[in-house]
Amino acid sequence: MKSKLTKISFIVLIFLIFMLSVQCLLFVKQQRKNEEHFVNNFCSYFLVFSDRFCTNVDTEYIFTAEGMKICLDEITRIDNYFATERPYTVNFLSSSTIFAPDFDALSLGELQRCISALTKRLNDGYNLETTDVEWIHLLYKELKLLRSTLYSENTLNSDFLKPDRFTNVFQEFFSNLVLDDRLQ
Repeated sequence: MKSKLTKISFIVLIFLIFMLSVQCLLFVKQQRKNEEHFVNNFCSYFLVFSDRFCTNVDTEYIFTAEGMKICLDEITRIDNYFATERPYTVNFLSSSTIFAPDFDALSLGELQRCISALTKRLNDGYNLETTDVEWIHLLYKELKLLRSTLYSENTLNSDFLKPDRFTNVFQEFFSNLVLDDRLQ
């Protein structure tokens, strides 16, 4: 009787371990799917911002309060999306493969504050300074470069779903903008 009970306990234990393993694998698969969905949406939102900003620079509409406000609205949308929809991992079986823990989310907020300051200056009736115009053209150049890095024929490049690629590209983009100097 005891032997039979031990066998049943062993079978139940194996079954429970198997079920837990399946649940863990499903969790990791869903986590990866959520990350891919986030990267696709985030990059799409950034593409819209880039398109609007570059179009406004090309037409010089960016140098008006209304043109700058459109860009501010887009970057605010991106910042809100990043803050609310970014999947956070619990590092249960494996850590996130797309988001390095040191992704500089503060840079996104700094970019938003820079554009907000320019919008306020234009709304208040002031002209942009030479350094402001130079920075706008730097942002324009960097957005065009980022857009060509992110997309090929309007499709997100598949290497963006490789470990750290998403993080590295955006960190490089933000570091090239020298946002710290703009906020002083």
